[in-house]
Amino acid sequence: MATPFETIYGRFLSNITDYKLARLDEVTLEENLLLWLNQAIGFYPNPPKNLRDIDKKMKSFNEELNETEIEALAKFMIMSYMNTHLMREDYLSQSLNSKDYRIYSPANQLKALRELKESIKQEANTLVSRNSYDVRTIAELFRKQRK
Repeated sequence: MATPFETIYGRFLSNITDYKLARLDEVTLEENLLLWLNQAIGFYPNPPKNLRDIDKKMKSFNEELNETEIEALAKFMIMSYMNTHLMREDYLSQSLNSKDYRIYSPANQLKALRELKESIKQEANTLVSRNSYDVRTIAELFRKQRK
């Protein structure tokens, strides 16, 4: 059974609070979500399933993803989303002089965003690691080797 992109999108959106996304029209939001999902797939190291095997028409993965894989993709989507914000913050800090930048966007905010992104990256990598050491997967591997 296939896993629809909406499942990952829902998990992603439940983890962030950005009212700007709520104001986007449906087409623009869908384009952004797909962009972040594609980047998330690229961040996923050695996925246990072929994440590039998708049905563009149905907007779904052709394989059924488990909860851990869905959560990892959502975390990687958050990383992609945060990269967008960090680049905006970096650009803002470079375009304003230091006094203006402190008034509009404290350097501590940028540091906190970077630390949060790193924390989310660690969470996602932990999920990927846990999924790769799933006892059922290891048991399956041993069964295949015995044959």
